[in-house]
Amino acid sequence: PSQFHDQYQEAFFEIVKAKMEGEKPVIVEQDDAPQAFNFMDALKESVAKVSKAPATARKTKKAAAKKKPPAKSVGSKKKRGRKTG
Repeated sequence: PSQFHDQYQEAFFEIVKAKMEGEKPVIVEQDDAPQAFNFMDALKESVAKVSKAPATARKTKKAAAKKKPPAKSVGSKKKRGRKTG
C-alpha cells in the first residue's frame, strides 16, 4: 500500500491548485469511445461458419472424440467363491 499512488487524486489536486492560483485548467478532448465488442454477433458468426463447414470435417472431429475407451471402475470387486467367516 505504501508504494501505491492514486494518480487521479494527484491530478485532481493539481487542478485545484491551478484554479487557486488563477490558472485555467487544461481541457484535453477525448476521441470517440471505441465501440463495445458484441459477443452475441461474434457467436452467431462463429456458428454460421461452423454450419457452412463441410460435413466430413465435422464428422471426423466427432469420431475422434468417440474413440476414447470408457473409464474403468477402480471400486472394490466382489470376490466370488470364497466365504470368510
